[in-house]
Amino acid sequence: MSLDVAPKANWFSRLAHPGQFLTWSRYLLAPLTVAVVVFFAVGLWFALYNSPADYQMGDTVRLMYVHVPTLG
Repeated sequence: MSLDVAPKANWFSRLAHPGQFLTWSRYLLAPLTVAVVVFFAVGLWFALYNSPADYQMGDTVRLMYVHVPTLG
């Protein structure tokens, strides 16, 4: 094997090039933004409205589903 021959770049190493990454990620930005907004809304709905009330704290326990993750 000769030292002057560079190995062929695979798809992962081509993705590290900023021009290639920006070209590739431009098409994924809008669908991923929509997915994040939808999953965030569904998560809030499950945390605030769909979760059962606690037997001691009642509906107040639902605040912990939002409050605790924002602290970390």
